[in-house]
Amino acid sequence: MEHGLSAFSDVSALRDIASAGRAFPRPAGVSLSYGVAGFRARAHLLESTLLRMGMLAAARSRALGYVVGLMVTASHNAEPDNGVKLVDADGGMLHQRWEAYAVELANADDDELARAFARIPCDPPARTDGGDGPRVLIAWDTRPSSERLAALAARGAELAGARASALGLLTTPQLHHIVRFRNGADGCALVGRHLGRGAEWASERGYFEMLAGAYAELVQTGERGAPVGPALPIDVDCACGIGAPKVLLLNEALAHALGGAAHAPELRVVNAPSTGVLNAGCGAEHVQKARAPPRGLASAMEMPSGRAASLDGDADRIVFHYFKSRAPSIASGPPPASGPPPASGPPSAPRAEAETARDAADGWALLDGDKVAALLADFLRGHLRAALRGSTMPASPSPARATAAAAGAAPHVTRARGDDDDDDDDGVGGDGDGVGGDGGELRAAVVQTAYANGASTAYLRGRGVSIAHAKTGVKYLHAVALRYDLSVYFEANGHGTALFSERLLDTLVAARDAGSAGGEAAQAAESARVLLACHQLINQAVGDALSDLLIVDAILRRRNWDFSQWDALYADLPSRQTKLAVRDRAALLTSEDESRVLNPPALQRALDDLMAVAEAGRCFVRPSGTEDAVRVYAEAATQQLADGLALDAALAVHRLAGGTGPAPTAFTA
Repeated sequence: MEHGLSAFSDVSALRDIASAGRAFPRPAGVSLSYGVAGFRARAHLLESTLLRMGMLAAARSRALGYVVGLMVTASHNAEPDNGVKLVDADGGMLHQRWEAYAVELANADDDELARAFARIPCDPPARTDGGDGPRVLIAWDTRPSSERLAALAARGAELAGARASALGLLTTPQLHHIVRFRNGADGCALVGRHLGRGAEWASERGYFEMLAGAYAELVQTGERGAPVGPALPIDVDCACGIGAPKVLLLNEALAHALGGAAHAPELRVVNAPSTGVLNAGCGAEHVQKARAPPRGLASAMEMPSGRAASLDGDADRIVFHYFKSRAPSIASGPPPASGPPPASGPPSAPRAEAETARDAADGWALLDGDKVAALLADFLRGHLRAALRGSTMPASPSPARATAAAAGAAPHVTRARGDDDDDDDDGVGGDGDGVGGDGGELRAAVVQTAYANGASTAYLRGRGVSIAHAKTGVKYLHAVALRYDLSVYFEANGHGTALFSERLLDTLVAARDAGSAGGEAAQAAESARVLLACHQLINQAVGDALSDLLIVDAILRRRNWDFSQWDALYADLPSRQTKLAVRDRAALLTSEDESRVLNPPALQRALDDLMAVAEAGRCFVRPSGTEDAVRVYAEAATQQLADGLALDAALAVHRLAGGTGPAPTAFTA
């Protein structure tokens, strides 16, 4: 048991839970594992799981004393799949310690369900100050199975003594937002103090008002007082999912905030739910993995705006892309506030064969999560330095996100090493970039996984940005990001965000309010205003495709940049991913950031030898989290070298780490 909580002991409720377990039995032979954000499987296998996760959400709300959320979605998976994501009280993902309870409950035998639930520490209820009892907010995506599964989750929550509120069709980030702002308005210490209009924004309408208002604030002017760039349309591939109706609502909010549709960027919906199968040949996952445009935007003629973005099925990921022949040309604006104009590429990254070939007149180009992180980090870091010029920092030197909540009630302090006591052990981390004045330095960093393209890492380091490292998965990236005052993290698949600490926000408010003194203070106040608007626009709980769409467009407009100028920050090194089956994935041990093999040591020596002979070569291997397989990543100066390095690395895994079947001769997705 944890921190004074004891097992659930309502005998009547436990009898009802036992009866429900028999009514919705667990599928025979199915064992579920908790992924990065929850459970996923074929929808027909998930009835018992959704019922049980409703119970778990009720227990979590009871233990914390605040609202939690439950989202029915399988994100970028195929339409026949479904899943569940649990939203903790601060609006983030479920605390990692509670993942074990989720796994135990989901896989409990039917006649053991009540006893498994009774072991979850959630008594007595946490709130004694007038809270209205355990409550679970439930939303779902557009899959045909989602509403029915959501009803089962609501039944499970009610069996466990919570009120279940059905919010209907939402994107996953919208549910995270609503949970975060409702609890913040209710005084939840996990959420923080800087919540703008607080309770007014604790709804879907408030979500759109918050985003549109912040975007309007950012595009008042360009960088260094120059005119802001024009409001250009963008084609938004919505993966035939929930993003489509929400993009239309965002258009309305932008038009209202900017004084009319003529002043707002037109977000043109492509691949709405009525036009095809969810995530089939479209969406962020397809575009980023296949490195090809989605259906509906497959040629330059189909992309009238010249610019496009692709969301995934629940709109928590986004990647951008364009055809060079159709890209709208914008006269180059002033250098960004972060310093001299970016170079065309990092000194250590040779221009790739594939990038050169892509320069054909009609060439299609992808701007993935690495490119989003580079744009965002450089912009934020530049304004941070300007805002802090001559300012005094808060007295506390600690960059950690402290909380007064009881241990176990800090949902985002995830434990990469399974350590529940030391926040400094979260994820992998790094030193960070110190920025500040007399009172102590604020720390800023970009957090990357081993999958980040080497050219992006070289570009950021060349711009003076510090890099921290985390193992694969957004919950690990988020955990490391929380160690900094300003942090940016994105996976290449387009899932990511930027986080601002309370300490940084206090500093920015002080700098903004000191601007009336004129001179350097006025310049610092303007950058502080920009950063506070960014904080309002960027989702502080999870990756959010709609939020990220607007912050990217706002930065480009402030810099008077088009997609081609953004794309020119650096040229990606060609890469290749593959996987192969092994007898036992657990026999392969890696370093915490997954970039090095610890066991068997002969495998890392073989990989080092392979990298040494490939120009700009880098590769790593990691065990799959869901199957007895090893995943291989390789990059090099040319696509041919990257392909060769990936295949050679796969052969080394087969030879030295228990590969099964014949040695690989081709790539496997």
